[in-house]
Amino acid sequence: VITDIEGSTALWDMLEQQVMDRVLALHHTAVREVCGRCAGYESGTEGDAFVLAFHNARDAVLFGTEVQEALMRCNWPEELLAVEVCKPLYVTPLSQRQLSQQAADAAKPGQQATG
Repeated sequence: VITDIEGSTALWDMLEQQVMDRVLALHHTAVREVCGRCAGYESGTEGDAFVLAFHNARDAVLFGTEVQEALMRCNWPEELLAVEVCKPLYVTPLSQRQLSQQAADAAKPGQQATG
């Protein structure tokens, strides 16, 4: 498994070094903790990228899902969360009525569902 923080070069240009140092520390801690729990091996790092090995595909997939959850729980600096691509995204489940309306819209010939 190879990991990489998408857009990190742009983040380095936008944010102060101490903010990015904290971001990388949080990221690296999360990746390393989850890698260990999933019986992974850290083969190498370069910047914000990791090269990880696992005994089997199941452990690698488990790492992928668990590291995403761990990263979601990190206490990211406010400066990072102010960047447009890093802003929190809040999702609310659709009501039964909204789901029914989407299904009805999708069933209409020549119509596209908007969801």
